[in-house]
Amino acid sequence: MDILNSDTKNKLHNDLLTSVLNLKVNEWASSPKAFMEKFIQLESRNGKMQDFELITVQDEYLNKIQNGGSIILDNAARRVTGMTTLLCAYSLWFVYTHPTQTVFNFSESHFNQRHIKTSILRLHDSLPDFMKMKIVESKMDSILFENGARIEFRSICAEKIRGSMVDLAMIHNFSYDHEMRRLLDALHIRVSDPRLIYLD
Repeated sequence: MDILNSDTKNKLHNDLLTSVLNLKVNEWASSPKAFMEKFIQLESRNGKMQDFELITVQDEYLNKIQNGGSIILDNAARRVTGMTTLLCAYSLWFVYTHPTQTVFNFSESHFNQRHIKTSILRLHDSLPDFMKMKIVESKMDSILFENGARIEFRSICAEKIRGSMVDLAMIHNFSYDHEMRRLLDALHIRVSDPRLIYLD
């Protein structure tokens, strides 16, 4: 005879999933590479899903990012395959391991903003169901996750960031122009700030 009602079963199921997720988080909370390669799937050219295996240059840049950087600038003059995917995957790892914090992804056009958001959503969809966080709200310029973490998508414009709290900023395809300097000023960041990581 089944003595557990449906509400109790659901609670036990959710508690079990939470316990499993907490164990898994302990494994990759300090290792975005482990998170990416264990859980993220990428679509290959033939349409099949495959594990995300970082190529050498991605691994090198990821190590550079992990050395204390919270403002990541991806140089527009450098063309390296897979950098947008890497930064999107890193954004996803960050919100999964930093509840209530905010990641800003800056790019120079609305088209690029949509592309970056779509890429992050695809990576999120590829995660296994047992660990996938619920998306509470998805707007054109933001994604809010159930742990209170958020990813924002903004243009490279100082006025749109001034006064905002930024825990991590990804600046895609930047160039050293006047608007970039104004953006860094709005973030209260000096060019020599150790939090700045240049992916040249």
